[in-house]
Amino acid sequence: MKAKIRIKIILALTLFVLVSILSVLIWTHRDTFLALIDPTYNYQEPYNMLLREKEADLMESQQYQINPIKMGHGCGSAKVKYQSSDETIATVDKNGLLTALKPGYCEITLTSRKIVRVMKINIFEKPQQLSLDRNEATIRVKDRYQIEYEVTPEESFQKVSFTIGDEEILSVDEQGMVRALKEGSTTVEVMTGNGLKQTVSFEVESEAARMSFAKSSLVILLGRDNTQKVTIGNEEQVGAVTYSSTNPKVASVGQDGRVSALSVGKTTIWANSANGLRCSYKVEVKISDIQIPVVCVPMMKDHIFQCNTAFQSINADAHVLYKSADEKIASVSADGLITANGYGNTVITAYSSDGKDKVDIRVEVSNRFVANGLDVSKWQGGISLSDWQKVKSQGFDFAYLRMAYSTLTKGYQDQYFKANYRNAKAAGLDVGIYHYVMCTDEESALEEAMSLLYHLSRDNYQFEYPIMMDFEHYSQTSLPADTQQLIIKKYCDTLRQAGYDVVLYSPASNLRKLDKEFLKQYGPKGTDLAGVALAQWSTLNANLHYKGTYTIWQYTSDGKVAGLRGRIDMDLALFDYPSYSRENHLNGY
Repeated sequence: MKAKIRIKIILALTLFVLVSILSVLIWTHRDTFLALIDPTYNYQEPYNMLLREKEADLMESQQYQINPIKMGHGCGSAKVKYQSSDETIATVDKNGLLTALKPGYCEITLTSRKIVRVMKINIFEKPQQLSLDRNEATIRVKDRYQIEYEVTPEESFQKVSFTIGDEEILSVDEQGMVRALKEGSTTVEVMTGNGLKQTVSFEVESEAARMSFAKSSLVILLGRDNTQKVTIGNEEQVGAVTYSSTNPKVASVGQDGRVSALSVGKTTIWANSANGLRCSYKVEVKISDIQIPVVCVPMMKDHIFQCNTAFQSINADAHVLYKSADEKIASVSADGLITANGYGNTVITAYSSDGKDKVDIRVEVSNRFVANGLDVSKWQGGISLSDWQKVKSQGFDFAYLRMAYSTLTKGYQDQYFKANYRNAKAAGLDVGIYHYVMCTDEESALEEAMSLLYHLSRDNYQFEYPIMMDFEHYSQTSLPADTQQLIIKKYCDTLRQAGYDVVLYSPASNLRKLDKEFLKQYGPKGTDLAGVALAQWSTLNANLHYKGTYTIWQYTSDGKVAGLRGRIDMDLALFDYPSYSRENHLNGY
């Protein structure tokens, strides 16, 4: 009898343990089970609360509405409690309305469920005087002018606003950088937070006369023609343009700018205007021409790299051949696939079969992390799993996929993103996403970041590489460095609060304007690297054009990849992001 009771007790305890384990599994994976039971079930991310601003500068007596961003499951009913660390400096009511009482520093703590966020508040005294260095200025269309102002005393609230009389004539950003849009007269009013005002009167004259060529050099095959038209600013002032060649026996040029290649050699094509303006570009006439996107390839041992050469020739049967100076270090196949066999440096030579051209590629094999990648978007169309497998077989380790582009221009999620994500992962590639943004101030940067977070919340994505903020439009790179950094900070900080790593993608010409120490705050923790994806195509050595640190280099926008359509952006990753993301539980890990 006692044995039967023991058996029943053991069975009951076993059943209890099994039910408990099953309950935990069901609760942990409840969204998967619910989706199986009800296909219409809409998964929601766990509740989270983010700050729109981590820090605010205010003036005494000023009020400020704190509006945290609530997102995820149950966000509509979630309540927020606000608490000031020093109510003699600033108070905050139950709705988040802050009142600045006197100069000083305090912190506002926001608590919602188990989430706690802290906002830093700096309060300054009211300004006593506002002065300008000039009250009148004359500029030309497309020129820029920085309004210089001084608010005193120095310890007072320094922020000012700018108001334009006629927005068709001028534009102005938050830092007082004016851009002339068309001829005319107008004013810009400068005002402090407590109402002190000064005015700058502007006269905008016609655009300055200028002209230039888009490219500084061209290669033209013998017997062929090419045209590079001159770009003109203010055609009336520039006047008629004539063209000439410094060596017409090599290449002649017509008065429509068309260049005819007559013999092998080099020359310079000049454009000369009636009012004395000049510009030029170099021309080389060749029989065969080999172009490569990168002259130095860093590799890890046992890795492969596809040498994507572009070849043209007047000889129909000419083609590209390859050879290695030391196959113990790196060998190369007939189609340009380089294999790193041992540590050291060697040279791979790409040469034309007719002997008319050759290019050397330096290969450096070491134990330093290097990964080969590329970028794709809807412009490559639908990419099948078999095509992604072809990409992998050519030595590519990772792919950056465009997930979305700017909400400010009716943006949306890239139509091929989900399929690309699924197939690239299945083919064994690591993945990152890029977001083409158009934000030109902090408010729009926040809007862009929140839009991306919305897209990210719709599935359980995992990315080995950081989110890339694609910041390259002229409307952004033409802004002052301080303004750019405020925009970048707002966007990146918003995503980092949500658990994502971020890098800034921008051309070298723009990155040179930005503070290198500022960019390092977005680099991998524990390193001295900046969180930068450097776009530099016109050189075979990125360091010639940018002296700062970076973790990713986009070295060409004109790559060719079997299995993919069109021109392909190609990258080198110089930091082990896949391990970093997993170890630090970033980007969905």
